[in-house]
Amino acid sequence: MTITTLLLDAHGVIYDLDFEEVYSGVAKHFGIVERGQEVSDYFDTFLQRLLVDAISFDEVCKAVSEKFNIHGDISAIVVSEYLKRLQKNELFFEYVRSHKDTYTFAILTSNTIIRDQADEQINLYNDFDYVYKSFELKMKKPDPAFFQHALTDMKKTPEETLFLDDNPQNVSAARTMGMEGIVVENFEQMRRDLGQYGIVY
Repeated sequence: MTITTLLLDAHGVIYDLDFEEVYSGVAKHFGIVERGQEVSDYFDTFLQRLLVDAISFDEVCKAVSEKFNIHGDISAIVVSEYLKRLQKNELFFEYVRSHKDTYTFAILTSNTIIRDQADEQINLYNDFDYVYKSFELKMKKPDPAFFQHALTDMKKTPEETLFLDDNPQNVSAARTMGMEGIVVENFEQMRRDLGQYGIVY
């Protein structure tokens, strides 16, 4: 069946950044640069709960404040460090904008509310027809229900859908459901692999 729909992860596909650098930047801002890795690791302990909105980012910031004895608007610094490092896949964004009549473009992201607040500041998802966020739906990849929710909402079949993600486990889950899949290692490899489906930019 002809591919009509591109279902896309966000991080690693339409943009890239190093989350460890984000949280190390937070540590530097608060004068504890030597504990950057520790701060990053501590934030990471909350990630799986944040992805499905099982804990608020305010609660995480309170825990971080208490553990590292830092005070101030931690959320604002996280957003600032995130946006400072975010690199958009600009060539792909140009393709999306110029092929709106050819394909349906959708985002399926395991995301947190604080990252989403940063994404919204730069209108990251404005060019996409559908956006599905784990923290809003309280489910995340590779849960088949998350994929199925997107397909049902878009009224698309797996066979007409091409899924891209930088996590092989997520791509494997999509393929199990009948979708085509590309594991994204970097933007250049993504561009080459999309060319095999006639998507050239």
